[in-house]
Amino acid sequence: MIINRYEVIEKSQVIVLKLGLEETEIKKLEEDILSLPDAQNKITNVKANMSTWNLWDQIDIKPLMDKIEPIIENNSIITFNKRVGEKIEDNPTIFNNIWSAVYKNGDYTVPHMHMPAIGSFVYYVKAEGDTSPLIFSCSGFEVQASTDTLVIFPGYMTHEVPPLLSDELRIVIAGNFSRYS
Repeated sequence: MIINRYEVIEKSQVIVLKLGLEETEIKKLEEDILSLPDAQNKITNVKANMSTWNLWDQIDIKPLMDKIEPIIENNSIITFNKRVGEKIEDNPTIFNNIWSAVYKNGDYTVPHMHMPAIGSFVYYVKAEGDTSPLIFSCSGFEVQASTDTLVIFPGYMTHEVPPLLSDELRIVIAGNFSRYS
């Protein structure tokens, strides 16, 4: 038996936008996240302080999610679901998990993906100055982190964050979403 292997690079969409949360809402998220203990002890792909996987049980993220959910519904799911052949209008978006991470100098995230989630998002609660980018490993595409920026991408895209080389904290809320009938 002969097994042939081919490296194929497929085009994917990454959505990047300024979300437009009020400064007071962003500051409240930052304070709430900084009050949380490290629940993961750096055993995940994220080598930084992390919340539990169900951030909604720990702090109020409803104002944030009220802004993120319609963007996902109206922009990204259509593209992602066409890739897997689902009928999008019959399946609501489900947020499987949402967590926060606080990166300090030297913290990083190893290359990983979020399968079987249809998509993932990262919202930058605090990312100022010379902070580490979000890198999509296969393409080398980088998103420079900045406060109030939302990034949405397919769950199958391998991504990583190089070590933070700054004393400024980098604070994110991230999550995975799927669609089920």
